[in-house]
Amino acid sequence: MPNKTPNPISPDAAYERHREAMRERSAIQSVAGRELGLLPPIKDVRRRAACKYDLARFLKTYAAKKFKKSFCKSHLTYIRALEKAVLEGGKIVIAAPRGVGKSSVSKGAIPWTIAYGHKRSVLVVCATKEEARDFVDEVKRILTNPRFVEDFPEIGVPIAKLNGSNLLARGQVYDGKRTEIVWAADKIKLPSIPGSVASAAVVQSRGIAGAIRGRADSGEETESIRPDFVLGDDLQKSEDARNPDRVRKLLKKWGADVEGLVADGETGSFVVVGTVVWPNDFMATLLDPNQYATYEKIRCQMVEKFPDNMDLWLKDYAKLRRESPEKARAFYRERRAEMDAGAVVDWPENYDRKHEDSRLQRAMNFLIDDPESFYSERQNDPQDERSERDYVKPETTRSRVNGYERYQVPAEADCLTAFVDVHDDILYYAVCAFTQSRVGYVVDYGSFPEQREEYFTKANPGNETLADCFPDADKEGRIQSGLVALLTQIVGESYLSRLGYACNVSRILIDSGYKRAQVENAIIAAGLTNANPSKGKEYSAATTPIAEYRAKPGEVIGWRWLASPTRGRQFKTIVLDVNYWKTDLFDSLRAEPGSAGALSFWGTRPERHQMIAEHVAAEYGTLDERNGRKVYTYQRFPTRDNHLLDCLVGCLAAAAIEGIVKPGERPLE
Repeated sequence: MPNKTPNPISPDAAYERHREAMRERSAIQSVAGRELGLLPPIKDVRRRAACKYDLARFLKTYAAKKFKKSFCKSHLTYIRALEKAVLEGGKIVIAAPRGVGKSSVSKGAIPWTIAYGHKRSVLVVCATKEEARDFVDEVKRILTNPRFVEDFPEIGVPIAKLNGSNLLARGQVYDGKRTEIVWAADKIKLPSIPGSVASAAVVQSRGIAGAIRGRADSGEETESIRPDFVLGDDLQKSEDARNPDRVRKLLKKWGADVEGLVADGETGSFVVVGTVVWPNDFMATLLDPNQYATYEKIRCQMVEKFPDNMDLWLKDYAKLRRESPEKARAFYRERRAEMDAGAVVDWPENYDRKHEDSRLQRAMNFLIDDPESFYSERQNDPQDERSERDYVKPETTRSRVNGYERYQVPAEADCLTAFVDVHDDILYYAVCAFTQSRVGYVVDYGSFPEQREEYFTKANPGNETLADCFPDADKEGRIQSGLVALLTQIVGESYLSRLGYACNVSRILIDSGYKRAQVENAIIAAGLTNANPSKGKEYSAATTPIAEYRAKPGEVIGWRWLASPTRGRQFKTIVLDVNYWKTDLFDSLRAEPGSAGALSFWGTRPERHQMIAEHVAAEYGTLDERNGRKVYTYQRFPTRDNHLLDCLVGCLAAAAIEGIVKPGERPLE
């Protein structure tokens, strides 16, 4: 039989065959190298099972280095709250003291949540992106803990094969199928392993300021899943807690974006943990029993009950501590039984034994050294640094609703007054009705241009500014045109008494400390005869009060106001004693509603007056006592809007011009 000679192969074809063979060999080696193979059995089945519904045991078992000390009451309270939220669903907010390791508990709860299949998709939200990624790093440490890997091989072994690199995750294979594992800085996706309750479970992290809406996960082999457990961990920064606008934005972001993540028709689990930094901050608002009713509220404190004899601590012990901490410590050792009596503290075994003899002593040291931080960071009960006499809390102001409709004037009212506060981009105003006994009713307030939202700030008004209304005018022209429009609106508004007859505004004051010429021109253009430019002046205890002035030619002296002509001006300027009128306003908001001198707001819903309540709370008074006089002078908290406060003050002063003051105070002729 003749030999058959194979067909000759061209060099190019031979090279292509060689390349194909090498690719096939490389693929086989790659799959073999990333194929997980047979997973080892669970090392300790009982140990793993014992932790399934016991988060505290899980933390002690699989994160033992983090939880060497015994759990305190705050720990256990938080742990039970997490268990309830994860296993039963619902919303919980818990305020825990700083320094007790609440974030460590939070981080340890996430592996427990996904490893047992309690939840499939977890979203962790922190104050910043960096903190969110640090949170994920701690979760990763537990997932790679040797004991965890031994007891959860279907999770731990595939993770261990990555050697900490997300680059190796792409080709990982189990039983011929990709595991779709992810090990990124802000995302963990557990391997898809048949039969595993944790298969394809996801943990994602975000900073609260980042993109959160629509956060879901999907993979090539798994369906899209939306978060079914959301944990907010220390969401607010200290500098944000004192800014009402930032607090409001944070609450809105959490409510609209975060709570909206849960799939429609499903019950989500939400836990917010943090520390109350300031009255009415993000945490304090969620904890308020009158707000956010869907949240279960838990507040933990370092000192649950203060000692019976606080004088020993705050007088004798505090004096010694300022001289010498060692003298104070010796004093405590000598009189400890008396000083400890009645006290109850959380985590009694946790204190610095080199410098302290008890947890209570540690707490009292915090209180003496920095009272503000103690009450906020340790007690979750920050104290207003101002007394009720010189500061009106927002909740006090907004609660003073009287049931009247907006624009409705009580039948017994004798006059209406208005005040306008002038700025480049927006004008603020208020209109108040008063009886002869100076019972006041705020019947209207707001801004021009009118804003879409009930709450806004001057820095971020919302939908429209004066520049939007008058695009062809310069700054001065915009202010003047805006004033004409607003003044026309005020005098043309239908303010009706409850008996149905129309009420006209008796007196309008307009802040002329800024752009006086535009104020005067607007009064003339609007055709008003009952409007005046006004200007506030601070009279201190060392200043001669208006009542003791001798009127100069052309001046008119009234009750805490002065009408003074100015050369070259078309109108007399009404000078207001603003320190007096601010004190009068604060007193009016504290007086019993309906009583002489009291002031209340239209409507039945206190929350509608949140913005004006915060404007009132933007200033605080300090007692100035000199020359036999007592006067409160006022300062503004940084970054807070106070413009509607100025409007209310102006309305009170305008009423005095019309002859209406509180009983016992006589308007001067």
